[in-house]
Amino acid sequence: MAMIDTPTTAVEDLMSAIETALREYAPVRESLSDLRINVSPDGRVAVSGPVRSGLIKDGVLEKLSWVPGVTGIVEEIVSDTELEIAVAVALSRDPRLKELPPGAIAVHSHLGQVTLVGRLEEDSIRGFAVEVAGQVRGVQGIHDRTGAR
Repeated sequence: MAMIDTPTTAVEDLMSAIETALREYAPVRESLSDLRINVSPDGRVAVSGPVRSGLIKDGVLEKLSWVPGVTGIVEEIVSDTELEIAVAVALSRDPRLKELPPGAIAVHSHLGQVTLVGRLEEDSIRGFAVEVAGQVRGVQGIHDRTGAR
């Protein structure tokens, strides 16, 4: 009896091929569980989540484009470098934080987990910084290390 290829089977097969391709890509292997991948019946792939660098982001997109059956890619991957810049820009533009000197808050990211580092005396300023950083697209979590030392 011949098997009929249903859309669900086709999507599952494509998802399996994508997972295999990405597992073979060493730079993303350890953080593969952080990526969210959705496959539509027409072969379009939506991929989002954090990666360590823009180079790894480019590699993921290249690997996806090589998978047979992928007809398009909707990309919402955020590299740690992009995230650090986006958070720093958001902090610099927030009117509640305008009085802070340049470099008062350092921003570090590891797979979307953002750490704010600095010496801020006021609890309210620290709270504003955490709030602003948490609103940036791609931030998975915030670690506040801005307390006075």
